[in-house]
Amino acid sequence: INDLPNDSLYTAFDGQSTELQRWYFDGIDTDSNLNAEAAWNITTGSSNIIIAVIDTGVAIKHPDLAANIWTNPGEIDGNGIDDDGDGYIDDIHGWDFYNNDNDPTPDLGDGTSGDRNVFHGTFVAGVAAAVSDNHEGVVGASWHSKIMPLKVFTNTGGAPAAAIAEAIRYAINHKANVINMSFGSSIPTRIISSAIQEASAKGVIMVAAAGNDNSNRRSYPACYAGVISVGGTGSGSVLSGDSSANMRARASFSEFGPKAVDVVAPAVDIVSSAILSKTDEANGEGKAGDFTYFYGNGTSFSSPLVAGEAALLLARAEELGLDGSISADSIEHVILNATTALGDDPTTLPDAGPNWAGHGRVAFLAAV
Repeated sequence: INDLPNDSLYTAFDGQSTELQRWYFDGIDTDSNLNAEAAWNITTGSSNIIIAVIDTGVAIKHPDLAANIWTNPGEIDGNGIDDDGDGYIDDIHGWDFYNNDNDPTPDLGDGTSGDRNVFHGTFVAGVAAAVSDNHEGVVGASWHSKIMPLKVFTNTGGAPAAAIAEAIRYAINHKANVINMSFGSSIPTRIISSAIQEASAKGVIMVAAAGNDNSNRRSYPACYAGVISVGGTGSGSVLSGDSSANMRARASFSEFGPKAVDVVAPAVDIVSSAILSKTDEANGEGKAGDFTYFYGNGTSFSSPLVAGEAALLLARAEELGLDGSISADSIEHVILNATTALGDDPTTLPDAGPNWAGHGRVAFLAAV
């Protein structure tokens, strides 16, 4: 029997065993989904492993994230000096490459529809590495990894390619082990491709969302060499008790096929940390900037599950005294091959084909 994390939103919420997080981390009935609980019995992660989250910013004071936020060891807080000579002044907890300042927390928006991205980076960070087993909120895939917040998007969702490339290089230079990129475009850009090649050469594990366009087309950065492209599983709503919900089916919005996807992970009814926007405030949800929890759908949230899995594998290597001797390529090989075959689901249109054209659902225990 596995020890369950005691986080309040993990299991048995309102007496429903399928409620909230446990259904995707440990499955329902005979399908163990990610099979995370047995993996967590072996390792829950390491605070020496850093996951860079390139996104809309992270609420670094969120009570379910704060203890896991990365701190730059070479910088002295608030002295106005670039202590470590990296070109960034007082970059204590990362950087905002959109506004070019040392505050990597989200822009709270202006009360318009563009505010829908405000929560995104905080949510992604919690999926990968929320503070876990702390009697509060949610569980992250890796319980103890450090989150490096690298903000490249504003509330409206725009991000210059140069900012993304600069963020990738910052992650490399500050020894991030894993980079999560829950964004994408159908158009490759040389500046981002070059930065990704540098990260790959330095042994950084990169994970990205395959996309939510219900197609077999490539998205970037997910489809650059050296990046694990993550598609999404799950149809219907598990949380609502939908009797037709299927954990093994392709999420209706997910990219599919051998060109677009490497592996898949749950993408519906994902629960994580969040922060309220100006639009949320206008809608009476609370005050902009308040910390909260949301649930959401998208390959944006499949990707950090796999980034967290990579962090667990690196932590296990560390525990076995193998850190430094196992390459990023080896870790990626394990993630891509220690998977659950899902088979064909001809009810999804367009049909993703037998076993998603060979791409299985990641399996934490098998990988560990």
